[in-house]
Amino acid sequence: YVGTQSGTYATTYVVGNSTSFAYPSATAGQTYYFAVAAYSPGPVIGNRSTEVSGTTNTAPVLLNPGNRSSTVGSPVSLQLVGSDPAGQPVTYGVTALPPGLALTSTTGLINGTPTTAGSYLVTAVVSDGILSDSETFTWTVASAPVLKNRAPVVTITVPTTSSTYSTDRAF
Repeated sequence: YVGTQSGTYATTYVVGNSTSFAYPSATAGQTYYFAVAAYSPGPVIGNRSTEVSGTTNTAPVLLNPGNRSSTVGSPVSLQLVGSDPAGQPVTYGVTALPPGLALTSTTGLINGTPTTAGSYLVTAVVSDGILSDSETFTWTVASAPVLKNRAPVVTITVPTTSSTYSTDRAF
């Protein structure tokens, strides 16, 4: 017997000789109440057991970091922020990061130096090992600015010294 209110069972399952049962229609974060009874064909149904209850796992939550932009050759760092409502530890995953960037799965830190210009549709994921949440954002990497040829700049700081050479000597 399964229900979402104590003492009220909306669904009954016949599981045969099984000693375990996985409820197939569970909703994340919902509390369910269970009781069992012996059954034999006829049908003959025994008394219900003492009721037990349990709450299903709730998915962790990942904050969307928003669209990002950076430049080839310039270091970047982005901290993903995820949490589990039940306080379970979480891990992170990511797909389609710009080349040169890497994720630390245990902390959610993305860092590195982008090496290739382009627009990348990144999907970040946080997981409690069972359920997960994902967010998608665009990371645009611009080409490094081209430096134009410029005349060299000489800076003289005080004190300065000079040497005088005479050109009137004969060789």
